[in-house]
Amino acid sequence: MANSCILDIGANNGEFILPLAARLPWMQFLGVEPIPELFDILEAKRTELNLPAVQFRRLAIDEVPGRARFNVSRHADLGVSSLLDFDTTSLQKNEYWQGRSDLYFDEEIEVEVVRLDTLLETAGFDHVDFIKIDAQGVDLRVLASLGKYLSAVDGGMLEVSTTRNSVLYQNEPLLHDVLNFLAAHNFEPYAIKSNDPAGAEVNVFFNRHGVDWQAMEQRLQLRGIALYDGRHYWHVPSPLPELPAEASAPVVHQHVARARHLVAENAASWARVVHWKKEVARLGREKDALTVQLAEQKNELTARRTVAPAPLGDNVPLAAELVHMQQNEQSMRLEIAALRDSTSWRVTAPLRALKSLISR
Repeated sequence: MANSCILDIGANNGEFILPLAARLPWMQFLGVEPIPELFDILEAKRTELNLPAVQFRRLAIDEVPGRARFNVSRHADLGVSSLLDFDTTSLQKNEYWQGRSDLYFDEEIEVEVVRLDTLLETAGFDHVDFIKIDAQGVDLRVLASLGKYLSAVDGGMLEVSTTRNSVLYQNEPLLHDVLNFLAAHNFEPYAIKSNDPAGAEVNVFFNRHGVDWQAMEQRLQLRGIALYDGRHYWHVPSPLPELPAEASAPVVHQHVARARHLVAENAASWARVVHWKKEVARLGREKDALTVQLAEQKNELTARRTVAPAPLGDNVPLAAELVHMQQNEQSMRLEIAALRDSTSWRVTAPLRALKSLISR
């Protein structure tokens, strides 16, 4: 009997995998997220929601395993972070991308990269009920890395740019590449939904030939999961009493886009809070350990001076040891001072102050 799971590649803050796992507690879930603070958020939410059937891995997925540079965008919902670089020509020429203010990277990190077939084998799965991929430009490579397990996938969804003029990243595939790949590997699309008002990117939903996608959708309770349902930009829901009656569809979309941006900013802020809380704890532990070591060194120095039977000048080995211990003491004082003067310590000062106020 197959050991099945639902995969979420590019889990971000868990908007897909966590609510679905709560609906299907009898199923196994495996999520992948390479950004450390988002991974921490996912683990914290998994514990808080008591979802033991969910596993997370801090990895990136690609066809070639190893170590790789990963571009991190620490604003909005960190959602444009990618293994790929931005296509600057497209960003400058495409009218839709020109209007986006979040298309830049803040830093680079190094991440572990594995193939998806290797990950499945390591985790003990040999069948995929559904795979959701949002890997920012490498979605098709992620799917291809399933290798022999492609035939064990019932269905899934991935994101792709529609035309060469609308690409977001360098060397990313296009919609026709995805459709050709699906056809060549016994899949067929059952829906294509725009991911933005301009149709620059779309989500392609697919099923393996012979799999009833509607039955799959019902069995896995996918409807009602926001990231699965998608965004129907051609339809303006009603009623919207907070908008003027004469509001046009573009105005509605602007309001919706602004609301989504605020939600994303909130998620990113929470991710940063969790990250810096861990930094506060780590730095506090380091400071406490250094302080204890310093006190021990001082006590040992005092004891040595008290019991010394002869002038230090007449006891060369002891004198050398005392000098060495004094140097250690000075080194520890400098290390503590450097720790307090570090950027991380200064950045987390407001959190420590808040923690102090709360504990009173």
